[in-house]
Amino acid sequence: MSGQGQRRCSVDGCGREPRSRTAELCSAHYFRVRRTGKTGPAEIWDRKVQPCRLFDECGRDAIGGGHGLCNMHYQRVRSHGDPTIVWPNVCSGAEHPQWAGDDAGYGSVHERIRAERGPATDYPCRACGLPARWWCYDGKAPDQRPSPNGPYSYNLSHYRPLCGRCQALYMLGELDERQFSATP
Repeated sequence: MSGQGQRRCSVDGCGREPRSRTAELCSAHYFRVRRTGKTGPAEIWDRKVQPCRLFDECGRDAIGGGHGLCNMHYQRVRSHGDPTIVWPNVCSGAEHPQWAGDDAGYGSVHERIRAERGPATDYPCRACGLPARWWCYDGKAPDQRPSPNGPYSYNLSHYRPLCGRCQALYMLGELDERQFSATP
């Protein structure tokens, strides 16, 4: 057993231990052989953290596979082809150029609710008082719209915070309107 710790990788100049009792190569050289078919030199390239090569003042670490760029500059290159492009803070809501207004979809309406009121988890369930999980549409808006996810309305006053159990009961029609609308 004492001789086991003295075994070394069979590549000249490599001082690492073999990957198992019966192996002759360390893990690095074993996987290099599998990948390239050759053991290569004894030196193993260690991935050292490098700074972003684009700007000295960036101060971020380069990411693996990012061609020496930090994540921010790499994503800018991927998106715009130029790592120096900085988009100004875009306004939100009705001032945003892609604002859909009353043509907002199911997901956009739910984003509006979260932006206006916060997550439903910050509220108690309107039916039982337990912590809520979702914003649920009451189905009573005159401007109701169909969607594959279920009907919805862009009128946010028709949404209530409900826990998972009460939402399921409401969807099944087993939670009456008084319970849904009541404040616990």
